[in-house]
Amino acid sequence: MYVHQCFIYQDVEGGLEGKDGAVYLALQGERMRLSASFSYSQAKVLADSLQSLLKQLPLNRLLTDEDGLTGDMTVVAKIEN
Repeated sequence: MYVHQCFIYQDVEGGLEGKDGAVYLALQGERMRLSASFSYSQAKVLADSLQSLLKQLPLNRLLTDEDGLTGDMTVVAKIEN
């Protein structure tokens, strides 16, 4: 299955949940809800890769709104014991 959704231009609500050794990710935009589950090792690789990518992006360009990238994001994270 191929799913593509561009969240850049819209407000997004996110959720992260740690439960039973897995990490659950949910993203909700104006027209779509996306959810995925990952093992600990998959989530770790994803998180490390995202951090590495973000460190390489030119910060001065990211902080400006010249491209009209106006979406906002809120995320709630919880861990179930």
